[in-house]
Amino acid sequence: MSDGSYLQCGGRTRPTVVSGLAAAARPLETARDLDPLIDAIGDARYVLGEASHGTSDFFTWRMEISKRLIAEHGFSFLAVEGDSPNCHASTDT
Repeated sequence: MSDGSYLQCGGRTRPTVVSGLAAAARPLETARDLDPLIDAIGDARYVLGEASHGTSDFFTWRMEISKRLIAEHGFSFLAVEGDSPNCHASTDT
C-alpha cells in the first residue's frame, strides 16, 4: 500500500505500528467504554501508565480509570505524574 500503513519486509507485507494501533483502538465516549481495559487489569497489583502532559481529555479519563481501580479492584494507592496545579485539582472532586 502506498499510504505508509504497511511495510515491505522480507518479501512480505506487514502492518506498521500505526496500523496495528488503529486496528486495536476503541472509541471512548462513556465510562463503560473502559470495561475492556479494566477487565484486562484482572488481579494485577500494579498498573503503570503514561501522562499526556496537559490535555483535559486525558485527565478526565485518568480520573475515571482511577475511580474504577479503587472501587472495582481495591487499589488504595495511586501515584500520578503531573504538575502540581492539575494534581491538586484532581483531589478536589
